[in-house]
Amino acid sequence: MFISEQLLKGLMLVAIPLVAIFLMMQKGMGSENVEKEMSVVKQSILATCIGLVMGCYDGLIGPGTGTFLILLFSAVMGLELVTSSGCAKVSNLASNITSMIIYTLNGKVLFWLALPAAVCAMLGGYAGAHFAIKGGAKNVRYVMFIVLALLFGKTIMEII
Repeated sequence: MFISEQLLKGLMLVAIPLVAIFLMMQKGMGSENVEKEMSVVKQSILATCIGLVMGCYDGLIGPGTGTFLILLFSAVMGLELVTSSGCAKVSNLASNITSMIIYTLNGKVLFWLALPAAVCAMLGGYAGAHFAIKGGAKNVRYVMFIVLALLFGKTIMEII
């Protein structure tokens, strides 16, 4: 591995609070579609960069990928949070399918464990999507703060 696991976790301990502070300071971010005036080419380039960076992050670390994707789609592309969440799901699915193929080809999947978890994840995704669509940006922001707090706590526990 190019970067040590401890260094990555240390970077996460810095990045997570910075992301939370950014989200707190951007109270109106993602509450409405303010798609920044940019050409389709520029939007495609930005989306490609977001996908590449977050795909690498997802493959290296994983947790919080969806939250970071939502933030990037809102902050960089100007999408409202529910639309950003929908775009994040598609991006995250692509990363997860790719990772699943690689892990499966290398014999690193315990299907007896993964399949029931996948079914429950689908049910949770169904419930979460309805929660986001029904409550709008307010619900998405609320859950993002919870995810950031849990991710921060998890990272601390792994270091200790």
